Amino acid sequence: MHYVPIRRIITESKFRGLAPELLANIFSSLPRRDLAHVVRVCKSFNLSGCLLLYQHIDLRSNDLYLEYTLDFLRGHESIDQKIVSAVLTTMPPTLIQTQQVYQWIAPDIAKRWINLRSLELRGYPFSNGPGSDRFVYTLHSCCHQLRRFVYRPGFRTLPDTFDLSRLQEIEGHFGQNDSDSDYCLPLNETMFASKNTITHISFVGEIRGEIYSSLHTFRFPCLRSLELGTLAHAENPAQVNTQITRFILDHPQITHLSLGKTRPLVENNVTNAHDLFLQFDGNHLLRDSLPLLRSFEGFLENITLLASHNVQSIFTLASLSIYCPYKDTTLSERLKQMVRAIMHADTTPRDQKFPFVRKLRLEFFTELHSMMEQDTTSLIHRECMDQFAELCPGVTSWYGRLPPMTSTHLGIMFGIPQYVETISLPWSTISIRKESEILEYFKAIAARCKHLKTVIARKSEDTTGNNLIYVLHRDRYGALSSVTVLPVSDDCYV
Repeated sequence: MHYVPIRRIITESKFRGLAPELLANIFSSLPRRDLAHVVRVCKSFNLSGCLLLYQHIDLRSNDLYLEYTLDFLRGHESIDQKIVSAVLTTMPPTLIQTQQVYQWIAPDIAKRWINLRSLELRGYPFSNGPGSDRFVYTLHSCCHQLRRFVYRPGFRTLPDTFDLSRLQEIEGHFGQNDSDSDYCLPLNETMFASKNTITHISFVGEIRGEIYSSLHTFRFPCLRSLELGTLAHAENPAQVNTQITRFILDHPQITHLSLGKTRPLVENNVTNAHDLFLQFDGNHLLRDSLPLLRSFEGFLENITLLASHNVQSIFTLASLSIYCPYKDTTLSERLKQMVRAIMHADTTPRDQKFPFVRKLRLEFFTELHSMMEQDTTSLIHRECMDQFAELCPGVTSWYGRLPPMTSTHLGIMFGIPQYVETISLPWSTISIRKESEILEYFKAIAARCKHLKTVIARKSEDTTGNNLIYVLHRDRYGALSSVTVLPVSDDCYV
């Protein structure tokens, strides 16, 4: 066999002569993986590409190539200065490292991060006082643009001297087994230092009641968004609810409020467990409480209590998210209680209780796995869907969980919503086996939901791959004519 050698033809890219500002504008639309390929393929694009590629850095103490990354940043001041977000993960040291002072980054690593806006610490990188003090001092003196801080418990905890100021967003992650988060709030000093600028506070994970108790000492005049995580343990739940209610009502400027997404004791089948979740203390609720509230997430009982006390702001919500406990057998009764409270509330107009809700999220207690049969949805699911469709007639975006469904059953489930434009469901809900079935599958729901434009199939959180977006196209008469499938890498929330 005779092979004809092929001479590689080298051509010069038309982009090489462009100004760095234009290259940055072009490269900014590329996914991170494609941008990395561009940097490796052409040296002429190295600087422009790296200025974008290293805007977001993720440094881990156990990364085999950590020193190469740090050396690269030290040797390129212009790239170091463009960093806008950084994640620093401190892992437990090896046996060799424990023989010396374990410090995997320099205390002044952030001295050139003049554009840093977001910092996330997973664990804490310093054990000795001078190193930690130098790190905090560098953040204070050099990172004047820092506005967001995220803390996840890990190896070592935040020291008492960690007190970032001028922050707007604080996010703290907690766990029932994290010793540093059992009885104290490690973010206290930072929250106090930034009390006059904080607009967003978010607690994530299972939290003990003692942590909530420490909030009553704070006042945040600019607070707009408050997410309180999951109440996992409390010696006196009623006292915790009273303290939380007072704290919330002391911040009437709040526009978004979350009272939790899970109820772990019930969902984990703990023997003789009392159903534990954050709830308002009705003794402190007034008709004009939380006057600016426009977004709420929590449980049916939260809405029931607010409605029974005629809190007017819940009837002007634009976004509503309801979470149902796993394997809950009382959902139907609690739904009826909520509806009764809403119907007896003194509101106008009486025929539309949530007329301004445009985004609705319903998280049903649904197990999703590959062995489930289609159309396993119970009547309770249908009852909830129909009830919320009547309560929220203006919904345009719907997000939730449903079991696998055929085309007909999916259309029936969304039979009432009139104006919904976007629906987001787990990937396993949409029962499409072949590409040729896509158009036929969406005909039923497209016929019922005349304004439907997009259906998002969300991948499971513990799997790799992309979400899928099904874009529906209609003919001049409104009938479904074709469907375009688009993969997206980021999680889509509607």
